[in-house]
Amino acid sequence: MVRAFFIKNRTALTITGIISIILISIAGTTIKSALAPPQTAGFTPKQVLESYFTVFRNLDTILLDDVLKSGVRKTDEREISTMYVTTKMRSQMSMSDTGIKSPAEWLTLPLDQQTKTDVYGIYNLSIEELENNKFKVNYEKWFSTPLSEDLSDDLVLKVNKLIREEIFTLTKTKYSYEISNIETISERVE
Repeated sequence: MVRAFFIKNRTALTITGIISIILISIAGTTIKSALAPPQTAGFTPKQVLESYFTVFRNLDTILLDDVLKSGVRKTDEREISTMYVTTKMRSQMSMSDTGIKSPAEWLTLPLDQQTKTDVYGIYNLSIEELENNKFKVNYEKWFSTPLSEDLSDDLVLKVNKLIREEIFTLTKTKYSYEISNIETISERVE
């Protein structure tokens, strides 16, 4: 009787078994990655803070998740994710370099190329430790915007500089430190 059941339902049981194995492996991978230590495991507070600013060049959303406590600076997460997707789409469509340069790279370009080249990233970064796990940070965040709504090949870009002074507070976690608070002291756009 049991043998007849297995013979009769062999296909359904095989499919159910395969689906179960796939679901278990997906769940296992998800759990394993959630329990894995962050990329910043063993970093000092200053190294974690420096990693936060490298995210703006590398567009590394996974590293950003590792350095920021949940809920801190959600706008940065959205911005980095959007920039990451945009650059990937651009590189797929044009099959070449996205053309987005860091401020340091952008400054080395000839003047006639600067107005046609996207710039994004952190420049003039200075980090000063105020007390244990608390830092005063000054930096410029550069980003380009079109001067007009005309999206022709002759697009001229304007470079904006968001100049900030902020206090970063880091807290110890199981494996490393994470940025738990960012207090903006001053901010202006040039």
